[in-house]
Amino acid sequence: MKQIHAKILAGLALVLAVTSCQDYEDPPHLHNEQHLGENPNVISGEEFSQKTQITKPIEFFNSSFARAKSLNDSLTLSFNDFNLTDETIYYYSNNFGIETYTFYLEPLFQPQPNVIYNLVLKKDLNNQWNSKIFELTKSTDSEAQKSYSDINQVLSSDGLAYGIAKGWQGEWQEQTEEHCTNTGKCASGKCDRCSLCITTRFTYVMVYVEDENIDAGDSSSGGGGRNGGGNSSGNSDDSFAANPGTINADGDNDDVIIQEPNTECNKIKGFAEAALNQDYMTQLRTLSNEDTLNLDKEKAISMFEGSNDILEQEGTEGNPYVPIFDNPPNNYVVLSHTHPNIGDGTLSVFSPDDLLAIATIAYNNKLSDNFVAFLPTQKGTFYALTVNNPQKLIDFFFSTIVGDYTNLSDPIGQKEQYFASKDNFKKIYSKYFKPENPNRRISETDGDNETVLKEFLKFMDEADLGVTLFDAEPTDGHPNPFETFKKLSLKNGSPLRQDCN
Repeated sequence: MKQIHAKILAGLALVLAVTSCQDYEDPPHLHNEQHLGENPNVISGEEFSQKTQITKPIEFFNSSFARAKSLNDSLTLSFNDFNLTDETIYYYSNNFGIETYTFYLEPLFQPQPNVIYNLVLKKDLNNQWNSKIFELTKSTDSEAQKSYSDINQVLSSDGLAYGIAKGWQGEWQEQTEEHCTNTGKCASGKCDRCSLCITTRFTYVMVYVEDENIDAGDSSSGGGGRNGGGNSSGNSDDSFAANPGTINADGDNDDVIIQEPNTECNKIKGFAEAALNQDYMTQLRTLSNEDTLNLDKEKAISMFEGSNDILEQEGTEGNPYVPIFDNPPNNYVVLSHTHPNIGDGTLSVFSPDDLLAIATIAYNNKLSDNFVAFLPTQKGTFYALTVNNPQKLIDFFFSTIVGDYTNLSDPIGQKEQYFASKDNFKKIYSKYFKPENPNRRISETDGDNETVLKEFLKFMDEADLGVTLFDAEPTDGHPNPFETFKKLSLKNGSPLRQDCN
């Protein structure tokens, strides 16, 4: 079996959508299980840019919502109060041909319990982009027919906080639909009732009301009342209002797929908190103790799909690497290794060779969908990592994984990918890590962990690696590492830590 040495260098039609996979008979709003098939509503950041021609979404939204603030200085929230996540983008096109794109927003403030925020982008009737931010409150009633007890628009790029024109009334309501994945834990390979995924959306219908005393959501108005959809059959009633059949003020029915909180946080917490994984977590914390990190050799522990057995591996004394399998029989579920006290020191973050090893495993299609990696270092840092886009990780390391150009399976078809990867890798690796570069941003001898982290996050962004990094150091009330996790990103050039609640 081939081995790869993971060398550690000394070193707006608007829609709220949650998707789950379950048996047809079960109520969709009571499930949190991720579906195993492909969600047809999800697109990548690259697909978003191709569809919209918006190549720099953060700059675009900054500009859009800056205008909103100038139009209405009484607004209490702004786009800068959130961190935009583009790991997953929900795309939806309704029956009117109106396309919407939904992003999950991470608030940079402490939100109210059970509250999440979404950003939705769509084109208006004048073919102009319109951006809106929604606040959604999850229902805490397990018997409720809706997943969300309240849905409010809190900011729009047109400067309106709620954007309901005078004379028009309506509300956001929830509906569900089913789509078949043809895959999953119980799928038969055909579109049967056991391989369905449920997508939850929120929809907005406005009607013109002559008498402003009429409540558009009143059940006596002849529509579906305020409960909206939420039915397991996927049949929804959009004509709840006083004047059914009248479309909203924008001239279309608004539907948006809801973005739930960060999936990558769920991967980390899901693994660390699972009862079956507690032996592994105990062994990981043993790897993280002072005695182990003061050794002059690296250690690694892994688990694979289909087994809870823990594979232990270690390197040789004085050498900053540990051998791991890059093409095992079963997919990796978790891979952890140490950066101990070797030579002049090891990196306080994941090294390029660590990432290359994971990229090679991904290239061989041996990463599970919920793969996680953990890293304790002798310099006192504790990090976790997930892969949110394996193809991006493969693309960056592609030329290094393949090696010589003559090794390509399709030299003509893969030529452009190979040399683009080679040029990109060479430029970015030299800037951040190459030992021969005296001005490299990250070095084994660096002692300022926060500065190293800042540069590493810049490297992740510049390389567009498709990975997510977490701080897993001990905190008050949690004296052990890898008990709590904070998602890491850059905000105004500095590391931002956000709790995975």
